[in-house]
Amino acid sequence: MQTDQARTISIVEYLACEGHKPAHTRQNGREVWYRSPLRSDDNTPSFKVDALINKWFDHGLGEGGNTLDLVVALRRCTVKEALAILDHTGLYREGGYTPRRGGVQPFSAMPGQQNAPTIEKEKDGKAFQLVGAKAIAHPALIQYLETRKISLSVARRYLKEIRFKPSNGELREFFALGWFNGISWEARSALFKGVVGEGKEINTFNLNDHTDCKIFEGFMDFLSYISSDTFDEKETSFIVLNSVSLRSKLDDIFNQYTFRAVHMYLDHDESGRNTTEYIRGLAPKISLDKSDEYRGYNDYNAWRMAGGKNSDDEPR
Repeated sequence: MQTDQARTISIVEYLACEGHKPAHTRQNGREVWYRSPLRSDDNTPSFKVDALINKWFDHGLGEGGNTLDLVVALRRCTVKEALAILDHTGLYREGGYTPRRGGVQPFSAMPGQQNAPTIEKEKDGKAFQLVGAKAIAHPALIQYLETRKISLSVARRYLKEIRFKPSNGELREFFALGWFNGISWEARSALFKGVVGEGKEINTFNLNDHTDCKIFEGFMDFLSYISSDTFDEKETSFIVLNSVSLRSKLDDIFNQYTFRAVHMYLDHDESGRNTTEYIRGLAPKISLDKSDEYRGYNDYNAWRMAGGKNSDDEPR
């Protein structure tokens, strides 16, 4: 069996062969939900199969993919071994996968389109252009916010539901949550991560002298913090870097404002640690590294998604 053939095998049918039954369905059968076959602690079904585009996504892991990816993850095997497993099931049909019918549109595509946009990492260059922006209303985006532990009321203060299309002349339109960084839109959904527009800038909120300044690497960390933490808005300044490559822009901010303390919520990786040290150099006496609060997780939002408990916490 070839890899392109394996990817066309129905994920729902493969899971049935493995003994996994759906917990429930949504959107006229388009979304099929399971207790995750990849995790034993999934008491609330959070493993979704989009039967129309034949893709899966595990909200607890924040990972997803096609049929072949699932077999590799589930059986913990190589691609070659996964191909043999799928070949043995006999599920492959000449002509490929036929999606379920139900009159629903693809998960992150506008009506009339056949596929969600390819998952892309953030990149330089204007790959997508904005078509429109409005208040968040689509159920898929609201559901995505729930998995990211961000309250809808907070999201509607800072985010928009944006429509966008490729800048190469394609007619397809897609939608996602949009965070305006001052130059372009950071676009996020369960299937997409990218930039609509070109360039980035730091976001600041409520900058004032003699306040506690809280610095976040990304907007998801910022939004999950203000969704779940109590703080005095009048006594707190916020900075969202959007990219650690913009950290030099903090120089002017620190020269202009005198903060009471600086709390850093940066990622547990090399760039996050380097940025932490950079900020300490700007304000050595008042800078506090808060990343120990979410030790065991890459970032603050991942910790919140896991329930706000550290991986090495003692059970209570």
